[in-house]
Amino acid sequence: MNCPDATVILRDWSCRSGTDYRLKNIDMQLPPGQICLLYGANGAGKSSLLKLLAGLLSHQSGWVMSGEGHVLGQPLLARSGQDRARLGYMPQQGGLYEELSAVDNLHFRAQALDLPHAQSRVQNLVDAHGLGPVLRRRVSHLSGGWRQRVAFAVALLAQPRLLLLDEPTAGVDLDAKAQLWEHIHRLAHQGVSVLISTHDTQEVMSCHALMALAHGRVCHTGSPMALAQQAGGLEQGLRRLLRQGAVS
Repeated sequence: MNCPDATVILRDWSCRSGTDYRLKNIDMQLPPGQICLLYGANGAGKSSLLKLLAGLLSHQSGWVMSGEGHVLGQPLLARSGQDRARLGYMPQQGGLYEELSAVDNLHFRAQALDLPHAQSRVQNLVDAHGLGPVLRRRVSHLSGGWRQRVAFAVALLAQPRLLLLDEPTAGVDLDAKAQLWEHIHRLAHQGVSVLISTHDTQEVMSCHALMALAHGRVCHTGSPMALAQQAGGLEQGLRRLLRQGAVS
């Protein structure tokens, strides 16, 4: 597929430290408005790919990069700090400041991004994500589910066109999980591209596309529906990938 307006374009992209490849010969395009699932076992390369796109892997940090890559129309490794900061990235552990309250994390991030109308943006996110009950609590005192909800709100502060989510529903209760996915689908409908990793089989069918990684390589692409139809069910299809050694 050739999508010239894709928010992410990688062609034959590799990332290694010495002889250790985190990512190898990655080809992908992420069109506007698409929700793409990253699937794979621990160590498959999912978090590394998300960090790369977020601008957290670079030549300066000791990684050797090769290939062609663009994010939001900018060369992957030549983006300014401001460009990188204005996409939405939610790392696996949330990336919050433990000693600050939930609302102070939001305000700190808004100030770091030098966002206009920061106060109203923060208040809108507090209301949209139901953060009122924990607003003044220190992050270190929050449950895992509340941390994830706060971290998701922080990732949306810059009103990003690209959202990178690493296990965003880990530790989140069913109601909060459903609300988060409502937000994700609403954003995608507005043209935001979403790249998300999850091990929750039920969430896989909420995505438009599936890209599976194994040992840093893309081993499967397609839609979750197509995989389910081919294998006689989604869980069977995911297990088949595992059995075939595609994801290990």
